[in-house]
Amino acid sequence: MKDRAPLRALIVQHEEPTPPGLVTEWLAERAASVDVLRVDLEDHVPDPREYDLIVSLGSEFPAFDDSVPFIGRETQLIQQAASADVPFLGLCFGGQLMARALGGRSFRADRSEIGWLPVRTRDSELVAEGPWFQWHFDSFTLPPGAKLIAGAHQGL
Repeated sequence: MKDRAPLRALIVQHEEPTPPGLVTEWLAERAASVDVLRVDLEDHVPDPREYDLIVSLGSEFPAFDDSVPFIGRETQLIQQAASADVPFLGLCFGGQLMARALGGRSFRADRSEIGWLPVRTRDSELVAEGPWFQWHFDSFTLPPGAKLIAGAHQGL
């Protein structure tokens, strides 16, 4: 049996107070090789084809604000990853920007979601029912072709 190469992952971190947290543990349990891109400090866009997985973390910034210097660079990374079929997980801000970069819309929500909130799911094997801790002021629409798996809103 041939040994598999370790999982190569890129974590996109947007600022110091938003570290990867539990994502780091999950990747370590899989003996992954991990690079961290501080997109707020570094202005290059890595080639997503060098990775088996890209994870974009949360941020204090809104994904709809083009005055944020790294929005354009990360949008380019997301679009290149999608074109190369590289799995991309967006958490909070990362999900909002991913939706926007792929044709959805990100925007300020009518109401914030802060605290332990119920989450409904359409696939409990993939995403368990809540409550899940959330801290959101913004929301997004799904890009064309995307499928909603879980959410904290009534429409699920």
